Amino acid sequence: MKISIITATFNSSKTIEDCLNSVSEQTHPDVEHIVIDGGSKDGTIEIVRKYPKVKWISEKDNGLYDAMNKGIKMATGEVIGILNSDDFYSDILTLSKVVGIFNSNIIDAAYGDLEYISKSDKSNIVRRWKSPDWDLGINFKKWWLIPHPALFVRKAVYSKYGGYDTNFKLTADYEYIIRVLRNENIRLFHIPHALVKMRTGGASHKNIFRANYEFMNVNKKNNISFGFLLVVRKLFDKLIQMF
Repeated sequence: MKISIITATFNSSKTIEDCLNSVSEQTHPDVEHIVIDGGSKDGTIEIVRKYPKVKWISEKDNGLYDAMNKGIKMATGEVIGILNSDDFYSDILTLSKVVGIFNSNIIDAAYGDLEYISKSDKSNIVRRWKSPDWDLGINFKKWWLIPHPALFVRKAVYSKYGGYDTNFKLTADYEYIIRVLRNENIRLFHIPHALVKMRTGGASHKNIFRANYEFMNVNKKNNISFGFLLVVRKLFDKLIQMF
């Protein structure tokens, strides 16, 4: 089974090599890595050029999620994963594990756990995100969601339900999960292992208040009721992540 990994970049020269190495070292034999760059000026593309198997384009885009949508259209793999430019896989067997799950189960998507690492020291794990087993009613009632970087989805699902809503600049990944995974026909599988290491300090963490404003609009768009306390709790959780 061919798997496509999409990475969106913009002036990512400080971290992109860890990401590229992580994908190139995977033991699974059929991996397509697509880099969608937004016109970097800091040497990002010069680093990408060192990896001849990587497919890439560099052009102005409408932000992170527009870049992801471009990558999805380019992807030729049966399964698609999104790996941010400052993240990397937990080990060289990650994609082999993911493909094995898809090959042995009738599923539309699979997701795993996540480890947050220090921005300055990638060996320092500062938090572990253990994803819940998916139960449509329980997960949305308690707002237990799955980590987007550890989510792998069949391309057919993107073709059927569409990609990321670029009206949301910080929370389109959350909107995608809400919109698509609420569908009772989507078959999910939880891989109970850390699949991705993610650096702290992403865009949504730096723009907490705007992200929470978008969070409320995502819920309105998808006809999900929410209360003030829920918003406060999410804001508090994000503040904790920053310190």
